[in-house]
Amino acid sequence: MRLGVVAKSTLKRAASFWGTQIPGLAIAGALIALSNTNSTHAQDGFYEVETKYIFGFTEGSGVGLEGEKEFSLESIARIGKADGRYWASETKLEYEFTPNQYVQFELGPLVSTHIIKHVTDLENRNNLAMSGFFGEVRYLVLERSASSPLAVTVSASPSGTVSTRPAARA
Repeated sequence: MRLGVVAKSTLKRAASFWGTQIPGLAIAGALIALSNTNSTHAQDGFYEVETKYIFGFTEGSGVGLEGEKEFSLESIARIGKADGRYWASETKLEYEFTPNQYVQFELGPLVSTHIIKHVTDLENRNNLAMSGFFGEVRYLVLERSASSPLAVTVSASPSGTVSTRPAARA
């Protein structure tokens, strides 16, 4: 009898979690799909693809169109531990602009979130704080064209972080 009650409670928690999360995930997916539909028509009849965000694990060589300005969010989340509740994330609030066809600048703050409750060897936390600042400069060294299928971009990405841990006592 006790096992049935525990399983029922666990199923209720899982259903309530996914019941509240699915609408948000659907909206986020729709926004991502709609944001990637922008492509420009090149003069030679082919569509030019924005290659900077084409893969999830690496950056493409594109630097964007001259005069382009963009604001975007990039988040990394760490969720779950063996016991308790653990949720931590770091989000980049990126502002990027392209002054000419060869150079792109990106800058913005880093924001971190921690929700930690009853996790072994970790103190309980519930906070949202600015955790640093970042910048990136991208320079297109070699541009892709009909005669050259290769493009090369060099980038530099300095960042600074702020420690949110309390100082240790002597």
